[in-house]
This record gives sequence, structure tokens and C-alpha cells, in this order.
Amino acid sequence: MISFASFRLLLLQPKVVSFRKIYFASFLFLSALWNPYSTGSGESLLGDLAADAVKKASKTEIAFVLKEVIFGEWIPRADPAEVGKVVRKGETLYTLSLTGMEIQKIIQRTLEEYGKKSNAFVHFTGMEVEVQEGNPKNLRIKVGIEPLMPHRIYTTCVHQMLLDAPYGYRWFKNRTLKAEPKPLNITLDEAVLQHLKEASVVVIPSKRIRFSSQQP
Repeated sequence: MISFASFRLLLLQPKVVSFRKIYFASFLFLSALWNPYSTGSGESLLGDLAADAVKKASKTEIAFVLKEVIFGEWIPRADPAEVGKVVRKGETLYTLSLTGMEIQKIIQRTLEEYGKKSNAFVHFTGMEVEVQEGNPKNLRIKVGIEPLMPHRIYTTCVHQMLLDAPYGYRWFKNRTLKAEPKPLNITLDEAVLQHLKEASVVVIPSKRIRFSSQQP
């Protein structure tokens, strides 16, 4: 969590205090005070922001980030050393194509980890998921404003660890389309840092998973 002292230091750096710097410092300070996520639920503020950063860097429709490579809940300052403390360094990003059915299986698998203090949870962006309470297989997934189509091919981005299909996420490795994943010239921590530096477009992420008592 960024402290009030850190907030002051960010503003009082020897460089000229710009509106951009004030905006970014205010964003970090407010995000530390207000966290819409339930700690330990699996989904976290930093994890979702990391997924947003990956999607933006890769220009894909959907992005995934494994919780194991996220070491905190709160958003760091836009500083390489600070980002390196909460996001694993050196995780190369890859683009790959997945079917809607494979994506649905991935979401169903990560929902099994929701509510647990588990490194097996996968953060994602580009989608919203509505789940019936007590019945995680009864869910509705939207990509943007459209429903997820089982047979459609979607462009996605993941980091190195997910390509090895950890924690039973075999759909990242045993894909319908056999084309090799394409490595990008950027790592996960670099994507997060780049996203944070562009303060004018950084917003506190919204939760991607919603539970409902009604059938979705």
C-alpha cells in the first residue's frame, strides 16, 4: 500500500510538479484507501490491473495473468523497483489463439479457486463473467458486449508460466489451433510499468466476476 509519506515524496520530487504527476499520485493514494475487492477472494486490484496492462501491450481481445506471479494486492508506483516487488520479473508475454470453448473451460477452472488463498487463480480482462451462486458451471461470459461464442477464435495474451499449463490449465497448452504462441518483445513487469506510466489512462479496475442468486 502506498503511504501518505510516499504520496508526498512523489509530488515533491526535484522535477517540475506537473498535472500528470499530481493525477497519478492522487490515483495511487486513492486506490490505497479504497479497494473494491475482498482480500483472499482470488481476484485482486493489482491482478486485474496487470491483466489490463497485458491486454493493452499485446493489443489482443483477452488477457490472462496467473496469481502466482502477483505478490501483492495494491497498485505500486510507476517505478521499476516498486513494480518488481509485486510482479514477477522476466515473464515474457505471448499471443495465442483460443476457441471460445477453451476460454470457457479456463474460466470454469479459475472459478474453482475463487474464495481461496490460492496461487492457482487466473486474473483476466476483456471479459465479464456472471455466475450463479452455488453453481459455478452455470455462468454467462461476455467478451466486450457480445456473448462468448464457443466456436469463435479469440486473440489472447498470456505470460510464460501459463504456457506450461500449471494447476490443470491444460487448455493453454493443448489447444485446438496448433499454431505456436508468438513471443512479444515485452515482459509482464514491463507491461505493468508501461501501463502505470501512462497515468492519464490508468483507472482502478472493475471486478470481472459477479455472483448472482438468479440463473445468468
